[in-house]
Amino acid sequence: MIVTLHEGEYLGQTQKSTACDSVKFSETVHEINSYTETHRHENQYFSILLKGTYLEKNEASETRVLPGDALFRPGGYVHQNYFTDRDVHCFNMEFGKTWMKKYDYDFKFPEQLAHFKAGMTPFLVQMLVGFMDGKQIDLIEETIADFLFQVHEKPVKLRQPWLAKLLKMLENELDSFHSLDSLSKRVFVHPIYMARAFKQNTGVTIGQYQLKVKLVHALYLLMNTLKPISEISHLNGFYDDSHFINSFKSYYKISPHQFRLMVKS
Repeated sequence: MIVTLHEGEYLGQTQKSTACDSVKFSETVHEINSYTETHRHENQYFSILLKGTYLEKNEASETRVLPGDALFRPGGYVHQNYFTDRDVHCFNMEFGKTWMKKYDYDFKFPEQLAHFKAGMTPFLVQMLVGFMDGKQIDLIEETIADFLFQVHEKPVKLRQPWLAKLLKMLENELDSFHSLDSLSKRVFVHPIYMARAFKQNTGVTIGQYQLKVKLVHALYLLMNTLKPISEISHLNGFYDDSHFINSFKSYYKISPHQFRLMVKS
């Protein structure tokens, strides 16, 4: 039997909830060694894992969800969850039918389950911060539009063979900030040409891309380790803690320390 959950309904315990412009926000908790019935939600929603881990099962696959990971579940998607290691806390952002009718033409959500690794959905972190602080959650349409633009953007066609090597270096070598000169020497391309071609192919500068991957990794470490903030800053190549804190706050709208307190409390 498949259980259908209507607007605002969740399995587990709802600890806190609010609504804004037909978007419903909630924090739900599932006890250790529990599981849900096979179910579906009538509305589509995002869910970001704050604490614990769980297993997401559907008829085609099983997915292990880790702290900071976000799932988008389309309306009618059938699934079941297993919680085995500790109590699990989730932040949910559900789009009611009124909101969907209002913005259906402009906003095209994924039609299947989508799994985003920790840090890859900064707009959800921003919504979470407003929800936890009890503040008005603003710019919902703008932040969702920006996210969906990225989701539906066609994959980057790397016109130059050295671009793939450059992306790999930026994504894997996080312990320092690479200069244009040092990168150009490693891929054997003039730094000015390299910078221009990178922007044309990815839509962002090398510096913007480099900063983004570092902050995504930093959020993962904040949620999944007990490493001090100063160590996280060092591991991601920031020359001092102040630079890291200011960059993190600019991207996620909250300081690393405040974010850790919020999700660990």
